[in-house]
Amino acid sequence: NAFPVCVAGQNQHVTVYVNDTQLTTHDWTNCDAWDETLTIPAALVRAGANSIRIEASYALQAGGGQVKDETRPLSVGFSALQVQPVTP
Repeated sequence: NAFPVCVAGQNQHVTVYVNDTQLTTHDWTNCDAWDETLTIPAALVRAGANSIRIEASYALQAGGGQVKDETRPLSVGFSALQVQPVTP
């Protein structure tokens, strides 16, 4: 489950990459959680280390009351993020 740092008048957008290849995108038009199961095609997985990168359209310092005492720029949070093999 992913959720955006919500800012009035701005819609968050994320792009998910696997080994530098775009897997999917998601646009938020509200602050609802994105509850999605993504399947990584076998062709994108290589022997050894693999990378999953999630890029957001913006990140802001959340000190405006959304997250108390937080000073890092925030974009998207995750309440669950799991990677596991698909069983045939």
